[in-house]
Formats: sequence, C-alpha cells, structure tokens
Amino acid sequence: MGRGGDGVAETVAFGQRVRVLRVRRGMSREVLAGLVGRSASWVKQIEGGRLQMPKPPMVLRLAKVLRVGAEGSRQAAAADTAALPSRPRRARHHIERARAYQLDGRPEESVTALALAYEAAPETIRYNGYARRILLEESAHRSPQRRRRAARLATRIGVMPA
Repeated sequence: MGRGGDGVAETVAFGQRVRVLRVRRGMSREVLAGLVGRSASWVKQIEGGRLQMPKPPMVLRLAKVLRVGAEGSRQAAAADTAALPSRPRRARHHIERARAYQLDGRPEESVTALALAYEAAPETIRYNGYARRILLEESAHRSPQRRRRAARLATRIGVMPA
C-alpha cells in the first residue's frame, strides 16, 4: 500500500483493501468517512480506485480507524519527514507514527516517535490527546524501564507533575 510503482493498480488495490477492512469492521462508508474527516463520497471513490492514493497522513488515519497498525507504521516509516513544511506538521506526523506503532504493539517505537514530536514542536504534542493517552498508558506499564522513559517525556510535556 505504499506510494510508487504502477499508480493505477496500486490505487485500485489500496481501495479494495480499504473496502474489505471497512466491511470486516462492520462500518458504513458514512461512519468511516466521519472518523477520518472526509465524505462518504470520498470513501466510495477511494474504494473504487477513482482517486489517487492518499498521502501518508491520511493512510495513517485510515489505518488507525480500520485498526491496521502494521500497515500504518510501514507507511509512516516510509514518509519523508524532512519534506514536511512546518514544525507542527512534522510533530503531528510523528504523533501519527506513534499511534501506528502503538496499534502495531511496538510501544518503544511509539514513545521514540513522541520524543521526536516533542523535539519538532513541543506545543503540538503538549495538547494532542493521542500523545497524552499513549504516554499515560506507558507511564503506568509494569516494566520499570518503559514506565520511566514514558514518565520522563510525560513530565516534559506537562502531562504528569514533576
């Protein structure tokens, strides 16, 4: 589901995969559209292969909503973060990566991505609900190493008291 290669075939395959996952999750097009911030018509066009492959941030949103963590983390890793035009956008990209890693059962990479988001734009991560939730979950983990690492970052962004 990455970018490049035969664009038409890739777009059709991507759309078919979205449809299969949506149906498997018991979602209507309207529900999926609402969860990713698009219209039902957009979802129909994506599923039918009539729109170009979405950009990585939208692929990550779809992966999150459709609960496809591994695909989301692959797409996030493939994206060129340096090409993003602003610090807040880079931070949001890292937060989306963290969400995908968390879904994929890779919490260490998730916290690493959140640390990169903090470095890119501390004000962006500070007010992001997903970032806060991930850090609070990891701060309560039974592994002391994971707990300490997440708690340090949570304290830096102001989620936990110092």
